Amino acid sequence: MKLRILLFLSALCQLAGISLYAQVTDTSAQWIWKNGMDATTSYKYHLEKRGTLGIPYAMVAPPVIESAMNNWPGTRVAPVCWTDTLGRLYMFGGALNDQNSFNQVWRINTDSSTWTWMHGKTGYSSTTVYGQLFSAAGVPHPDNMPHNRHSGTFAADSAGYVWIFGGFNNSTSGHRRNDLWKYNPYDNQWTWFNGSTVYAATPVANYGAKGVAVATNQPGARGGGRSAAWIDNKAGKLYMFSGYGVANNSTLGYLSDFWSYDMSTNMWTWIGGGDSVTTSNIASYGTKGVAAATNFPQPRQEANTWTDKDGNFWMFGGVTTVKVGSTNYGFYLNDMWKYNPTDAMWTWVNGDTIDFTTPVLVGTNYGYYGVHGQRGLAAAGNKPGSRMRSGTWVDVNGRFWMFGGWGLAESPAYISGHNDVWMYDPATNQWTWMFGSKTGASDVRGVPGNYTAASGAFPGGRARVGYWVDKDGNFWMYGGNGGGATTGFGLRSDLWKLEAIIPPVPAQPDRFTSAKREVCVGESNVTYTVPAVSGATSYDWEYNGTNATFTAN
Repeated sequence: MKLRILLFLSALCQLAGISLYAQVTDTSAQWIWKNGMDATTSYKYHLEKRGTLGIPYAMVAPPVIESAMNNWPGTRVAPVCWTDTLGRLYMFGGALNDQNSFNQVWRINTDSSTWTWMHGKTGYSSTTVYGQLFSAAGVPHPDNMPHNRHSGTFAADSAGYVWIFGGFNNSTSGHRRNDLWKYNPYDNQWTWFNGSTVYAATPVANYGAKGVAVATNQPGARGGGRSAAWIDNKAGKLYMFSGYGVANNSTLGYLSDFWSYDMSTNMWTWIGGGDSVTTSNIASYGTKGVAAATNFPQPRQEANTWTDKDGNFWMFGGVTTVKVGSTNYGFYLNDMWKYNPTDAMWTWVNGDTIDFTTPVLVGTNYGYYGVHGQRGLAAAGNKPGSRMRSGTWVDVNGRFWMFGGWGLAESPAYISGHNDVWMYDPATNQWTWMFGSKTGASDVRGVPGNYTAASGAFPGGRARVGYWVDKDGNFWMYGGNGGGATTGFGLRSDLWKLEAIIPPVPAQPDRFTSAKREVCVGESNVTYTVPAVSGATSYDWEYNGTNATFTAN
């Protein structure tokens, strides 16, 4: 009896410890400058270039001059950004500078490399009321639009809708909002749910009783330093912690409140913290790694946030204020917290507590140096420097990533914009420095970037960027404050992508080329060979048949 043998190689040879991926998951990645300007003049800004509303226009590939741009948002600082379920990238509002803001919605289609102006008024304003409302609370309308703003608190739900609370109009009027809106990217409509729609300065909060949801509850206005926000998609709730604004009166400051909003009932609930602003150290860290009902983070603004695969909320850093004697000091934080919305408890999991013995004092700001360690190598002692206003995302393995931000690096003692990229693994509670500079600029101007259309490009250090994750899991970044091609501080208008470097697929061998075609039952030691493939260290075999035994090799 003879047994006919057909052996095939499976789809891919394994290359020297490298797996194939579409997302950045290790240090094998590159920055790509996709669009926008590399302005170097301090505080120079670029005005938007608008085509026709709703019509996509192809991006102009860099390097370019401003006159060549045909449809492009121009300079944007602290916009609201999110990704829909189709993988399209959206941006709402933002500031041109401290005195002027927008209420436009823009869309990037990464497949076609196009910008589309989707919604909102043309231009920017410092005093004009751009918002308008044509429907009742909870009812969408094609002509609804929020007032122009930047630094709004926001989170996107699993359906690709973005929820936006409050924000800041400009530094001259001081107008902060407390209105809650939802934008539907699929029908291009806004829905207003609650909060003041009157263009007036700083509506105060109505806290009600802690833990009790009623229709009259309403958080106070906040903006200029956004709150931390997350969405519990299972429960249909938006959570918002702290920020900068007003509480139960018109006094501006760091808010210690923690709120949840129920999307089904359109009601807010005050669930934690105090009902007034604070300059005190009120944090209760507890024991590192141990959840407790008494744990509570220090109030802060511009913290960096993530949501893990189990629905837990994570928060790193930000900036707060603490009074020492009669002087208020800014305190840049580098603590990592986790909040479980199921048991309603906080856990301090990593980083430093607030004290005045180990941090460095820079002017009137305290903060902690980073410990970068070896690039690409996780270690228990690694930690980013204290910072706020970073870009964040979660990779396919559930690890948290963070780009840049405003604060301290490993050295020297300057508060500035940074361009380092970090990865945090919640499974090991360890940080890894992945890319970028581990030293800061000589002052607040930020680490300079390298603007080139070729390999080796990288953005300058910055904060308050617009950021997204595309459908392939790659990080995109737009604008913000910080370094350009030199150390000159500027208001940015450049678009970047951090893209995985995918190793080339090796040539695949065909069926075996030297072997007996037929093997008898009981016959042994039959060898099959295939052509060698450069770089391959092992092969996967597939056998279509029965009654054969194979050795390990």
